[in-house]
Amino acid sequence: MLSYWASFQNSSGLLHRFDTRIYLIPINSVQDSDRCIGAVVGKNPGSALPSQPLRTQLQAISLSGDKLLPTVRSFVTRAYELNGRIPAPGSYIQVLNLFYLCNPVLGNALDQRTIVATDDRCQTETMPFKWVWFVWGDYKPEFSGLKSRFRCIDTHSPFYFDQRQHRIVTRIPGDSDFARHTQGLRGAAVIQHLSSLI
Repeated sequence: MLSYWASFQNSSGLLHRFDTRIYLIPINSVQDSDRCIGAVVGKNPGSALPSQPLRTQLQAISLSGDKLLPTVRSFVTRAYELNGRIPAPGSYIQVLNLFYLCNPVLGNALDQRTIVATDDRCQTETMPFKWVWFVWGDYKPEFSGLKSRFRCIDTHSPFYFDQRQHRIVTRIPGDSDFARHTQGLRGAAVIQHLSSLI
């Protein structure tokens, strides 16, 4: 039974991760009846790798030290506990990114991205989401163009933790906003806010 699933593809010899899912209750296999309850938008996939490197379909992920996925799962699970509720079987959080090239070193990932010949957007970006939590960090000029496509994401409840104001902001972050990443985030405010959305 595993909680983290995704599909992987090679483009220009570089690994990309798409359709990343964080299941709140671990599963043995992905089902058509599984239901997305919300989404999180980060920068790019880090160190999590495929458990079966030659497979391109959805498969379990080997975390390999990736902390974002377990942190998001922990916060959402605690939001359910705060409400005294249990997530439905098959419930998952969709993970979206500014770009999908796998590399835990952001600078290297940005350099590598320039040699990829194809657009690396995930098809799941067009889904409707009950809520979307943005965790793409502080302003970086190289991210400006990548953020623009998320201005029209299909959700009624966007939010982020503003690192400068130390509070939840309930809108899509602007280009210069500091949408705090999960690393080192204590999370009480996020958990409280999530409990009002699930």
